[in-house]
Amino acid sequence: MASPSLVTFPGADVFPEAAPPPQPWRSAGDYRAGGSSPQVRVGGSKGLWLSTLAPVGDIEVDVRWPLGGYELSFSVLLGARRRPAVIAKGAPCDLLLGGRVVFPGRISEVDWSEGKVTATGLCRDAETTAALTAGGTTTSTPNVAIDAAISRGAWAVTRPASLSSAAMASVDETDHVNYVAQLLDMWANDNGKRWYVDSDKAVRAGVDPTTPELYLLPGAGELSWATEKEATRVIGRWMDASGVFHTSFAGSGSQEQIVDLTDRGVLNGAQAVSILNQILARSSSGSWAGGVTVSADQLVTVGGLRMDPSRVVRMAQRGLMVRLLGHRDPRPGRFSLTTDVVIGQAVWNVSGRTVALTPMGSVARDFASIVESFGGSVAS
Repeated sequence: MASPSLVTFPGADVFPEAAPPPQPWRSAGDYRAGGSSPQVRVGGSKGLWLSTLAPVGDIEVDVRWPLGGYELSFSVLLGARRRPAVIAKGAPCDLLLGGRVVFPGRISEVDWSEGKVTATGLCRDAETTAALTAGGTTTSTPNVAIDAAISRGAWAVTRPASLSSAAMASVDETDHVNYVAQLLDMWANDNGKRWYVDSDKAVRAGVDPTTPELYLLPGAGELSWATEKEATRVIGRWMDASGVFHTSFAGSGSQEQIVDLTDRGVLNGAQAVSILNQILARSSSGSWAGGVTVSADQLVTVGGLRMDPSRVVRMAQRGLMVRLLGHRDPRPGRFSLTTDVVIGQAVWNVSGRTVALTPMGSVARDFASIVESFGGSVAS
């Protein structure tokens, strides 16, 4: 008589005889994915799994907050003369784990000499998508610009909820064509929001998290704070509804920067000063110097469960706060024995099972790029 393959207990679940119950420090991601490995798919939901063509390796995923999935890179081990047509610039390219998309994007570069492929996230398509209405006129209304881009096939995303149905300018039509990313940056900055494309290809808006979701264990790394200031006073030139130019100020001191806000279109004094104050805050508050690289053993949930790197990057692209245990907060005026940071960039190295975490404010941004994110430019 064959021995039973299952052992049962009254009132208990049924477990295979050789499979013990889950251990408390096993990765949460391992349960959901069933131990599967990441897979690259090209050509959309009905496309080709690249592992059926050749071995795929050196996978690295870069996600940002805000924005979402930013860049994916990997290598394909093909013969010297093999050039599959499916691996082509512009083709949809997704990274999946356990059947769920971790990174949605499209191929941006193929280097056949090394078998290296790079894909950019769908959020970056907004950088080259015009902000137009369905009728082809310029628009400063976020919802209108997004919906028209989706309708004409310029942006392969969805918009499940409203971002804003209000025009950014005094009238919806603008003097020149903007890109959707520029429009959304301006809207988000003016309203204290963040915009991003999540792993389900949906355009969403959010705010910085205020409660830690993950803990970094003691000894995993240190962060330092740099206090360099790029400006102590910002002077801005702007235009009112009558076409008259004005000058407004934010801050004080001798380190002055001049910005041109006339490309924003019509503003009033309160709007101009608000924009200048936000530019000043971002360019004078200091910043984090670098980040930390951690393994799956060093990052845990609030309940102590180890967190799989794939789950970390999914969380980071919609806003993630991490608490560094045993790391004194180095920021001026803070005296906490732990440090809470919002993650601005997370880079998952699949083969190394590590995630490089960089706080918001560490990703290199000069004064000109800060001003540009508000729709202005540095005066020459």
